[in-house]
Amino acid sequence: ASDGVEAIEKYYSKKPDLIFLDLVIPKIDGLSVLKKIRSHDHSSKIIVLTGNDNPKIFNECTKLGVLAFLVKPFNLNDILDIISFSNEVTLMK
Repeated sequence: ASDGVEAIEKYYSKKPDLIFLDLVIPKIDGLSVLKKIRSHDHSSKIIVLTGNDNPKIFNECTKLGVLAFLVKPFNLNDILDIISFSNEVTLMK
């Protein structure tokens, strides 16, 4: 999605299994998008991507149940490890 409005629209139309969400996006910021998604769905897997390592933002995202909070720059292996862990947890349920 190119902005927060489109992200919300795509979420409702596609219901993806995994969401990568940047916190700094146009129109509606990522944290507001996260809150909107969580108001309807507490189980979707969301990985937050951000250049901001502010503990307050981290804590808020954690309380909203994100799968991971990745601070830029990060590498591909970080994402692959998170997805692998997520799949293992899903298989165990």
